[in-house]
Amino acid sequence: MFWCNELINGINTQFPQIINDSKTPSGRAHVGALRGVVIHDVIFRLLREKGVAVRYLYGVDDYDPLDELP
Repeated sequence: MFWCNELINGINTQFPQIINDSKTPSGRAHVGALRGVVIHDVIFRLLREKGVAVRYLYGVDDYDPLDELP
């Protein structure tokens, strides 16, 4: 299909896989902020489709250490 299939074919599927993503929202919302979510979701779905034990963890927090800088 595309590059995700090549990536998945290189994964040792005998072990459970974890896909971990997170977002620290800042600035205006825009469609580019969804890039990581979509990429990781596609990988997750293709692994699950192949019968691989996989978990997709996604976290959101508003802690940004750069907010404290003047």
